[in-house]
Amino acid sequence: MAEDRARRALRQSGFDATGLLERADSTRNEVFVSAEHVVRVNRTLDRRLRREAALYRMLPMEPWAPRLLATGGESGRDYLVLHRHPGAPLSRWWPELGDRQRRDCMHGLAAAITSIHHTEMPDDFPSPQNPPHCLAPGTGQPLAPLREQLALLAELDHVDGLLLVTVADAMAEADSMLHPQFVPHGLIHGDLSLENVLASNQGIEAVIDFEWARFGPLDLDLDVIFRFACYPHLHVPPHVGRRYRPTDFWPAMEWLLEGLSHLTTIPHLRPRLELYALSFEVARVTEMPPTDDVHNLDHDHPYRRLVSLVDGVSRLHRLLDTLGI
Repeated sequence: MAEDRARRALRQSGFDATGLLERADSTRNEVFVSAEHVVRVNRTLDRRLRREAALYRMLPMEPWAPRLLATGGESGRDYLVLHRHPGAPLSRWWPELGDRQRRDCMHGLAAAITSIHHTEMPDDFPSPQNPPHCLAPGTGQPLAPLREQLALLAELDHVDGLLLVTVADAMAEADSMLHPQFVPHGLIHGDLSLENVLASNQGIEAVIDFEWARFGPLDLDLDVIFRFACYPHLHVPPHVGRRYRPTDFWPAMEWLLEGLSHLTTIPHLRPRLELYALSFEVARVTEMPPTDDVHNLDHDHPYRRLVSLVDGVSRLHRLLDTLGI
């Protein structure tokens, strides 16, 4: 059935639908690839792929940018047909690349991120539904959703309510750090793991999957890619994740930052990154509340990650120390 929907999207778009289609990894859409096309079909009623299609039309016409060929379909069946770039996810290529190739890829990615951040977007462009961070960018109280979620989590079993209340109290004056007058806002990719960067022997080929792209503080994109660097095995299939150690991608983050001076020169970067990480982990704990004491949970459970973040001993803190942030 899923393959039939992909072939129907190709036919409706005027493309050959008779060739080989291979299913690709995706957590939110049905994705199939042919020799020339990528077909993404949405099976929910939110029409989020229509929004993504509109966003692709805003991006600069650069080699790394997704090339939208067609979009259509009704609610629950909206689809995108994209040009298939060469290459494979950079996360899969990584073990085979030498340091020079890795550095070149990260510099190419930094250039693409800079271009995304300088893309103009209309003030009324809609945000995605349920974005992955508990934040309200561009408002008078950008941390209000995070405070609300912390209060809710503090009432749950197996959660240290006093700890979270203390964290919420400590954030009382933190909203100003996220105001547009203190940190530049604009278009962010929103899901910058190296799974969403295609590369080949020629370097960066494409940045893909802009489903979470939205208006926000530009350095919020660092939160996502730093999380990938800290927990790469959570972003790839299990058989791939077993190849990585937690610090394998840390040198890559230093190379990336070499090309992102528009982010690294913003004051108060470290405390803002800590707030971003907190807003992400709180949202994940809401989705997956703890069922036991924190020390009995799996090391990758979001509540265990949240506690280590609050205690200042998380992998993110160690990465930031290594990067000198």
